[in-house]
Parts: sequence; C-alpha cells; structure tokens
Amino acid sequence: MSVALDWTQGAPVAPAGVRCGHLTLVPPLTEAPAAAGGLTRRGRLLRTLLVFTVLMVGVLHLVDPAPPQPDLTVHHTATVLPGQTLSEIAHRELPAVSIEEGIRRIRLVNGLPNTALAAGQVLNIPVNR
Repeated sequence: MSVALDWTQGAPVAPAGVRCGHLTLVPPLTEAPAAAGGLTRRGRLLRTLLVFTVLMVGVLHLVDPAPPQPDLTVHHTATVLPGQTLSEIAHRELPAVSIEEGIRRIRLVNGLPNTALAAGQVLNIPVNR
C-alpha cells in the first residue's frame, strides 16, 4: 500500500478506493517525554548484589559466629632456658595442639606482645586440651 502526500494540506492522502480507518495521525512532539523514574538495569543489578551480600554475611555470622575460645586456665609454669624459643616450649608443653596454636595460647595467658623470650623468664602454661 502506498500513501500520497498532499503538500498543500500537509496531511497524507490515501489513494482512491483504499480505506485507512485504522490509521491515526499523531501531532509532532514539542518536547521530549519525561524520563521514567527508577533504576537502570545496572543499578538494579548492583542493588541486588548488595542485598545478597548483606544477607549472606548475616547468614554466615549466624551459622559460625566465632571460633570457640580455648581453655586458658593455667595448668603449671615453665622457666625459659637459655636459647629456648617459644615454639620449642609450645611443642614440649602443649603436644595436644599445633605449635602455632600452642604459641598463641601461651602468649594469651602471659600477655606477651610478641614471641621474644628472656632466659629465666617464668611462663604460665595453659591446660593441654
């Protein structure tokens, strides 16, 4: 189907014998339509990821809130010999736990800021569990 344009009136004119009742003329826009409020696709994705992350952190915190604290009850004391290291003492005095865990427990019980020791220093040794 073709449409001829009548330049004198500025409106399309249908050829003879053709009905065009279903066509509607729309006036030209004088200004752009207002943008719809809301988030873009990227914004919605970012919001979804943020909500998912916050929920997962909350769920993981509920499932495993914190590791259990070791029993730091003092069992006995040990005197540091010349040349002895904290890892040697932890290995000898706390054989039921790893050396790293033994060092951590001895440092916590004694309030040591680091692993440096002095000969003759008396250390509290926690229960070996």
